[in-house]
Amino acid sequence: MVAPERVSAQEHAQEQVGDEERRPALLASFLAAWNAGDVEGVMRHFVGEPAVSTIAGHGVIAGAANVRLWVRESVRTGDRLNGQAEAAGIDRARWRLTRVASPYERLGLPAVETLADVELRNGLIAFIDLRPDPLSQQRYSHAVASVTAQLLIQPPAAPATAPTGRGAPVNTSPAGWVAGTAACVAVAIGAAALKRRSN
Repeated sequence: MVAPERVSAQEHAQEQVGDEERRPALLASFLAAWNAGDVEGVMRHFVGEPAVSTIAGHGVIAGAANVRLWVRESVRTGDRLNGQAEAAGIDRARWRLTRVASPYERLGLPAVETLADVELRNGLIAFIDLRPDPLSQQRYSHAVASVTAQLLIQPPAAPATAPTGRGAPVNTSPAGWVAGTAACVAVAIGAAALKRRSN
C-alpha cells in the first residue's frame, strides 16, 4: 500500500501565493479579450458550467452556452470595459468594472461602475455576481439631471437637415442628437426609478 503524498505547509503556502499572484493577471487577460471582442477568449476565463448574475434584468445566466450568448451580446456594443482588482483570495475576488460607452462620453456623462464578486475554481471564473456601485450610480443620475436641465434651459439652435430622398429631411445637427439622447437617457432612468419604487 502506497502512503498518500503529503504537501508541506511551505509548499501549500507557495501554491496559495501563486494563485493570488495570478488574480490580477486573470482580470487583465479577461479585459483584454473582452475589449478585443474575442468571445471565445473571454470564455476561456470561465470553468465548467459557469453562471453570471447580471444587473440588466436578466437574473442569473447559467451554463456555458448561455454565458457565451451573454458575452457575445455584451461585446457586440463595442463599449470599452476597464477594471481593477479590489480584493483577491484563494477562491474569491472582487473586481471594480467600468463600462465606457462613447455616446454617453459625448454627453459628458460618467460611466457607472459595477462591483463584481467573483467565485474562482482552479484559478478560473465559476460565478460572477454583478451589482452597480451606489455612489457611482448616484453621480450618473445627477449628471443626467444636469445635462437634461441644461438642454431645457438652452434649447439647441435650428437644426441642419439633409434630404432623405423621400421628401422628409433628417436632423443631422450634433445638438439635436445630444438632445434626443439625453431625453432617452432621462426617460430610461426615470422608468427604472419608478420600477424600483413599485417593487
